[in-house]
Amino acid sequence: MYMSTKIVYMLSTSHGNEELAVPNRRRDGNIRRPKISAEYNKNMGGVDKTDQLLQPYDCAKKSLKWTKKLFFHLCQMSLCNSFLLAKKEGYDKSLLNFIECHLVVAI
Repeated sequence: MYMSTKIVYMLSTSHGNEELAVPNRRRDGNIRRPKISAEYNKNMGGVDKTDQLLQPYDCAKKSLKWTKKLFFHLCQMSLCNSFLLAKKEGYDKSLLNFIECHLVVAI
């Protein structure tokens, strides 16, 4: 548990309990925060990019139960991650084309 302005819970299998001393913006001195939060903030750009890619194709409906929303969101995230990996290997089509091609195979 880490407290910035609110309580933040983070779960990781690759980080321990190490803490970093970070300059405090509001007061003089340093504050201690977990290393996992610094790593998350450093690599957060990929999460934003994934959210931007998936936003036009969001399939969550207000009427769905949260379990179904979570399932579909995880499916979309896995498709987006596989699209980004395919793009590194030279795939040159759009995300929509990639989703259409791979959903037919998955269903």
